[in-house]
Amino acid sequence: MRTIAAAVCLLIASGCASPAALRPAAPPPRPPSAPIASTPIAYAPAARAAEPPRLVHAPGVGAAAGEFVAFLQTHNFAQAARRFDRAMSESLPADRLESAWGSVERGAGRMLRVEVIESVPRPPRTHVWFACEFENRSWNVEVVINAASKVSGFRLQPVPPVWTAPDYADSSAISERQVQVGAGAAPLAGVLTEPARPSGFAAVLVHGSGPQDEDASVGPRGAGNKMFKDIAWGLATQGVAVLRYPKRTWAHPEQFEGVAFTLDDEVTRDACDAVQEAANRVGGRTDRVFVVAHSLGAAMAPRIAAACPSLGGLVLLAGPARSLDQVLFDQFQYLLALAGKNRAEVASELGELLTGFSSAVTILGAPDEQMSFSGMRAPRSYWADVSGYDPAAAMLRAPKVPVLVMQGGRDYQVRRPEFEAWKRILRVHPDASFKLYPSLDHRFVAGEGLPTPADYGRPGHVARDVIIDVAAWIKQKHARRP
Repeated sequence: MRTIAAAVCLLIASGCASPAALRPAAPPPRPPSAPIASTPIAYAPAARAAEPPRLVHAPGVGAAAGEFVAFLQTHNFAQAARRFDRAMSESLPADRLESAWGSVERGAGRMLRVEVIESVPRPPRTHVWFACEFENRSWNVEVVINAASKVSGFRLQPVPPVWTAPDYADSSAISERQVQVGAGAAPLAGVLTEPARPSGFAAVLVHGSGPQDEDASVGPRGAGNKMFKDIAWGLATQGVAVLRYPKRTWAHPEQFEGVAFTLDDEVTRDACDAVQEAANRVGGRTDRVFVVAHSLGAAMAPRIAAACPSLGGLVLLAGPARSLDQVLFDQFQYLLALAGKNRAEVASELGELLTGFSSAVTILGAPDEQMSFSGMRAPRSYWADVSGYDPAAAMLRAPKVPVLVMQGGRDYQVRRPEFEAWKRILRVHPDASFKLYPSLDHRFVAGEGLPTPADYGRPGHVARDVIIDVAAWIKQKHARRP
């Protein structure tokens, strides 16, 4: 199961994972064991001696994070594992931690030095980021510390470049402002990107799985690839107002602690609040609002349409047509083969994963009972929803609003058979369109060759054609509205 455990961390970083914020995430999130050795990072210093291990100064409970990183640097995995909370201890004991860290060092070399970047309280946890220089490349390490100063999650990410606007976005033709998504004690801080000339219609962006900020960033906040910011700036330049917001699992992870929840709690309710907020900006009409949803969000689009009647339309970016657990197992199979596993090894590891998943879904227990398998942790209620939700069946029951299905040909997370399945499912739909982009990956960034997790560490923007096609489709559908 060691390769599986590493693969789970990849999925947490790239948009198909457990909803709980880094709960727990074993290193490395991207890519899993074998591919990590080939992840290209621009910075590759000449080999030199490591600095003596030391505790990194970080405010408050961040000191515990620095101690944990120091133990990793010195290969004291037993001591590092003793810093884990209960969930981490169960899913990543010292021997598996050593194996996962070894996969990091096979590509990056030994850790030379480490500095704290920032410490951000997100009660009841604190997230601490470190800049870690290895012999061959540099990584950022995020460590999550709970109120008891225990490590409740951590992950590695390649050091990203600073985000720059794509060439199809014109900053002089758009403006941005903060808006509130939802009411009550824990609203979300959304960002509304508007064209210079109001268009009278808007798009709402809905994330894939895993905790994500409003930009759907890969890398520390303020840098790296930002799928949703690319889309927002690109569509606004084309005259489409766009509302984006952080996922609740990112902004308010405390709301998911020790309680039963479902996919609707993770995705649907906030999406509907965002639709209403966007509608308030375009004359109060939800039929002028288009939901542009990615990955898990695209799978949930039928539920969103059912819960938010009279939408202008749905854009499905890399949307699974089958149940999410089936798609997840296909991802694992691909990653295991990519790591060089033979058929017997793949079958064995997938069998172990299936056994763990089945116990989370089928064994009787309380809905809020936390179930962990292969590094992913969520309540039974969530896993039951993941297993029982059928996006295709939900789409057939959903209101018949216009649908645009878009797929990257290099996407190994949601693969082309899902796209072909949508074509079959929607063949009797009164208004469904389909676009395939052979060179684009799961995040609709161009690439070449065999798709691997390393692709997510490379700088890039959502492809221009995707932006142009989405904008043109929205304008066309809006023009037909009375």
